[in-house]
Amino acid sequence: MIPIKRKIQEKFSAASHTYNDVAHVQKESALILVKNLHEFITGFNPKTILDLGTGTGYLTEALLQHYPSSFYSLNDIAPGMISFVQNKFKHHSKFSFYESDMENGNFEPHNLIVSNLSMQWVESLEKTIQKFYSKSDVFSFSCLLDGTFREWNNILKNFGLPSALKQYPTENNLTNFLYRLGTKNHHFYVKEFQVNFNNIRSFFNYLKKLGASASDTKIPFQEMVRIIKNHNLGFSITYKIFFAVVKRK
Repeated sequence: MIPIKRKIQEKFSAASHTYNDVAHVQKESALILVKNLHEFITGFNPKTILDLGTGTGYLTEALLQHYPSSFYSLNDIAPGMISFVQNKFKHHSKFSFYESDMENGNFEPHNLIVSNLSMQWVESLEKTIQKFYSKSDVFSFSCLLDGTFREWNNILKNFGLPSALKQYPTENNLTNFLYRLGTKNHHFYVKEFQVNFNNIRSFFNYLKKLGASASDTKIPFQEMVRIIKNHNLGFSITYKIFFAVVKRK
């Protein structure tokens, strides 16, 4: 496993018991994803569902309201998250769990494959989308877009520091790629969310609880201290999220 994937695995595993405390945007995103799916693909009754990057299982919880009889496979790269959902859904007989890197793992075809705010962590987004599109009747996912956390990037820039964020896709590039898959049945939607923080320290704590602090670019500790000391004003962070429902058959 490459170093950044190991960091992602470790960070999210460590956050498995704090994630739900702060994942308000992520949970709302999951509800929007399921709403779009249910309204766009009418009369759909998938026998099998694969939830990629399931986290604490809130997307699967929302899906169960519409598809209670389906067989569910829950995947996550983080062992802590898999342990969490195994305990959460221990009374459900039609569940299986897979700890693996979605990008490189082997998965059987499923009628419905879903992923909420996990796709942006892969190394090759287009190849990963193609992989799961080809293995599903319907593929529905959400993904962070370019412009997410732009306020944090501006703060780093003002302190003379490089971006610590992964490069997210633009809406235009992602939409064009999905069109090239050849589907004529699709629904795309973009929504922005804002999260307010009292200061930089509270933002750092938020990222830690979320498990979303893995990065190829590490901010030196002394620079983090400098930012905390010199930027003590409240600020907002923007999430820009792309939602897709793509029907292959």
